[in-house]
Amino acid sequence: MRNHNIAAHDDKLPCAPLDVVALASDNRGANFSNHHRWRSVMQLRWLGTDSKDGDSPTLWATDSGEYIVQGYTVTDPQVLAQLNVPEGEAIIRVPKGLMRYLPKD
Repeated sequence: MRNHNIAAHDDKLPCAPLDVVALASDNRGANFSNHHRWRSVMQLRWLGTDSKDGDSPTLWATDSGEYIVQGYTVTDPQVLAQLNVPEGEAIIRVPKGLMRYLPKD
């Protein structure tokens, strides 16, 4: 029987979407959540948004040293033809101004 309390960084588990919990000083919650029973919950810290209504685009830091970026899906075939996008990845676009929320480290 598989242990369902294994940390998200265990690379022996299948790559699957992680549960998401947003942690923000203004109590802003993540507006997405993917459940998978083999992974622990990824903790997010809200960094900022370039949106007037606070929805998208948005930038979060994860507890594993990565960033989650919510933006607009790129679907233009001419743009996608210029890129090599592996299965399971997506190309998004965000305003340049969103990058001001990236930490300076």
